Amino acid sequence: MNFQLTKDFTVNKAPDMGATYVYDIEVEDTHTFFGNDILLHNSIYVYLGDVVEIFHQKNIEKTGQPYTIDETLDLLDKFCEKVIQPKLATWYDEMAVYLNSMENKMVMKREVIAQAVMWRAKKKYIMSIIDNEGVRYAHPKIKDVGVETTAGATPEFVKEALYNCYRIMLTGTNPELVKEIKRTKKEFLEKDYREYSFPISISDLEKNIDNNGNLVKGASWNAKAAYTFNKMLEKSGITYIPPIKSGDKINILYLKASNPFGSETIAYVEDIPEEWNLGNFVDKGKMFERFFLNPVKSFSDYLSWHTNQVFDPSIYENSDKPKKVRKRKSEVARSP
Repeated sequence: MNFQLTKDFTVNKAPDMGATYVYDIEVEDTHTFFGNDILLHNSIYVYLGDVVEIFHQKNIEKTGQPYTIDETLDLLDKFCEKVIQPKLATWYDEMAVYLNSMENKMVMKREVIAQAVMWRAKKKYIMSIIDNEGVRYAHPKIKDVGVETTAGATPEFVKEALYNCYRIMLTGTNPELVKEIKRTKKEFLEKDYREYSFPISISDLEKNIDNNGNLVKGASWNAKAAYTFNKMLEKSGITYIPPIKSGDKINILYLKASNPFGSETIAYVEDIPEEWNLGNFVDKGKMFERFFLNPVKSFSDYLSWHTNQVFDPSIYENSDKPKKVRKRKSEVARSP
């Protein structure tokens, strides 16, 4: 019997120089293994910032200079090979004995060295990679897992902007993030609403409508939006556009509070009656907030970073107004 063992090492505050190792649990000659007939593949994240500081300090005492990035990566790689991996192998041997296994098949190998990592939830993280299984990057490569940039429903221009924000939060500064958010908001508001409507499938429309043709209590979000479109078609007497039905892939838009549709959302498949003037009633601000700003804040809030304004203490140096300085409560691990 195989057994899965994982640990997450969380760092609330890291020194200025550091690196995060990522280890994969593997079976020899493959990247996965079976446990209780379930295919498994997982990772252990280890913070080695303290080790890096020791390396630098010793070299400063010896030569007066810290190690270069490449030299640091070489040392970390050797530290992994000579110290960490043998220790993990010993633990797996002990576990195999404890579980009365015929043979230990658990293998750990170093996957990436990351400059910075931020987790939003399990399997939802962003990572700035500087070495991937021995391949080193001249510029950090951003890895995104389980976040909006990996979702097919996210518009391409929004994905690009989110990716830029992820990169800034991992390696940049709060003012840089605010600047990118402002740029994206301007671009977002200038776009036609069809470019950022939320695509989703609908499979339960009939179940969400009662015998009198009204929405049932607790109807799903996409069913409400589709229902609004269909009722408006009926009210307008439009027959050249078919109503939405279960199985359709629809696009959903938030509407302003004051609108003739009597709903906060509306859906469409492809065609929208021009006489509705739908663009005048789309709540672009709410669309921007839900599909761009909220995903950014899901990470920036952990840094206590502003997403709308950065207070500069120098502004108040010659003023009676109190200084407003936003301080970080936590930081991600970062290396030079």
